Amino acid sequence: MWNLFLAVQYVVCEQVLYDRKHHKAIILRPGNGCYEYHMNHQESLESFDDALRPALEAKMIEALDCSTDIHEVGHHSIDHLSVEIKNACANVPVYGFDQTGCPTSVAMPMTSVTP
Repeated sequence: MWNLFLAVQYVVCEQVLYDRKHHKAIILRPGNGCYEYHMNHQESLESFDDALRPALEAKMIEALDCSTDIHEVGHHSIDHLSVEIKNACANVPVYGFDQTGCPTSVAMPMTSVTP
């Protein structure tokens, strides 16, 4: 007799939701939480552009991944945002985070020694 086990794995990717009126984006990590990102004017403009949006979202997610200061801010911080955001975040905690992003690595200058 054969015992057949089938393991099914799936990945639920994070999603970025926008409330452009309030210059905010929410990074939704299903089952984990909603993370509030405050967009500056340039980022708000980029969020409308289909060609620029993927790089913008990658930047936001990188800032979240690198943040050393993630703190729960509660649902009251998103009460004024879009219905889509409020519904998406209804069953998970809402967090704020330091948006400074990843530290950039600085390449050391190469020195050469002339014999």
